[in-house]
Amino acid sequence: MSDLVDNTLQVLIEHAQNRKIVISSFDTDVCALLRLKQNRFPVMLIHCGPTEKYIAYSDPRITTVQSAMYWIKGEQLAGMVGHVDDYRNDDSVIPLLRKSNIHLFLWGEDNKNPVIVQDMMSKGVEGILTDDVTTLPQLT
Repeated sequence: MSDLVDNTLQVLIEHAQNRKIVISSFDTDVCALLRLKQNRFPVMLIHCGPTEKYIAYSDPRITTVQSAMYWIKGEQLAGMVGHVDDYRNDDSVIPLLRKSNIHLFLWGEDNKNPVIVQDMMSKGVEGILTDDVTTLPQLT
């Protein structure tokens, strides 16, 4: 795993130039190594709370939003990339994340819906991951 992280960082350092890059992974150990080996690129943990849509992760550090938040804070990561459903179902943790200086981005199919995205952004979400950016230009 260390070689994977080293190779990834080497490519980023050689080619990033002045671009703003955030590194993210579902793997807690990869995130921890990325953070320990460099401080140029912010590292964010991707997580998904309890769901029936995807295979559940058995890592107790990230099975809930709260456990992921504590782990992220302890590892001094920049933030988390959570599944949009987790925050649509319970947005009460968003102010706590902001108060804890944990950045929050969201991923998921619902990020193609500009109404949902605008709602999440108005509640304090800082970034949206989507594979269809054409739905987002009206966001300003």
